[in-house]
Parts: sequence; C-alpha cells; structure tokens
Amino acid sequence: MWYWTIRERRGVLVLVVLIFLLRFIHFFWPHFSEEVEIEIQDLAKNNHWMKSDSEVTVEVVHRPLSVVQPQQKIKQVPVQRKVPLKIGVNTSLAEDWMKIRGIGPVLSNRIIKFREALGGFCNVEQVGQTYGIPDSVFQDFKRYLYLDQPCNQLNINEMDWQQLVRHPYIDSRQANAILKFIENRGPIEDLQLLRQMEIFDSASWEQLAPYLKTNN
Repeated sequence: MWYWTIRERRGVLVLVVLIFLLRFIHFFWPHFSEEVEIEIQDLAKNNHWMKSDSEVTVEVVHRPLSVVQPQQKIKQVPVQRKVPLKIGVNTSLAEDWMKIRGIGPVLSNRIIKFREALGGFCNVEQVGQTYGIPDSVFQDFKRYLYLDQPCNQLNINEMDWQQLVRHPYIDSRQANAILKFIENRGPIEDLQLLRQMEIFDSASWEQLAPYLKTNN
C-alpha cells in the first residue's frame, strides 16, 4: 500500500487550490474586464469635461445659404384692453351687481329691492346702506358706481299712510305726524315746514328731502 508523506499531501493540496483559482479566473475574467473598460471610458469622459476652455475644440459647421430657412414672421395679436367696470346705480340689473367682487345673488337682489323702495338712488353713497353690505366691501367697489339717472320724487300732499311708511326713510311715527299736519293746516306748500316740525334729525332730513316735492 502507498502512503503519502506530509509534504506530498501539502503539495497536492496546493495544486488543487491553484487549479480551482485558475478555473475561477477563467470563468469570471470577461465580465471583470468589461467593467474595468467601462470605468476607464467614464474616467476619460469626465477628464474631457474638466479640460479648460482653451483646450476644447469647437467644430464650426458651414452651411450653404440656400439651406438656411428664413425666419417666419410672428403674427402680432392686438392686446385687448380691459374695459373698466362701471355700474349705473339706478338702471343696473342683478347680473351687473354680481360682477363686483363680494356681491353675490343675495346682495344684488337686496340692492335692487332697496332701490325700488326708495324710488331710485339719489347718490351712490346710498348703495352702501343696503342691509348686509359691509362698509369695507362698499368702499372697495364704490369707485365703479355712478349716478345714471335722478331718483323719483313723491308728492307729499298726495301720499297716504301706507305709501309714507313704505319709504325706507319714513317710520310710522313720522308718517302720522305728516298726515296730522296736512289734516290740520292743509297741503304743505314748502318742505321747510316739515323740517320745522322737528320730526326728522339733520341726517334723516338730508336723506329724505331729495325724494319729496309739494306739487306735480
């Protein structure tokens, strides 16, 4: 029987390991060489961009004049200017009022109803008296308003109690005083007589006076 010495066993083991390493390198070498080549190419590209401006070669291409296409003329579209918003306070519809920021369907209908009860607005400031319109909102859109026609005047001597109290600037107490004055002293010929009755304060009278007249 043949026996291996310790040195022979080690030699055989080393030989087997070398054979295994050679087979391993032979199998994986193509893939490894491709990765190394790619990394080298990437380094070459990066190195190209790191060159100074003086080292970069610019290729100038000369094209024949016949090939160059003439630039197309850009059609100029006229700019449409926005027309400023203007609202006539006595003829505007609900749709017109809703063009104002902060005025929706509810407030636009209130403005129209208030205008009808007054007999029209005598000035643009009265629009701000509409119930539900904040003063800050009114001050913001007041610049869009203008008085397009005068308000209607009412003959004080021909109005009954219901007509008087229907007006927003006359309450029931004032209506009773007016009718009693006409009953006792006859038709009113001068509106200053009402002012002297002291049934209206200065602010209320200034609002009401443009709506009253004493003859047809």
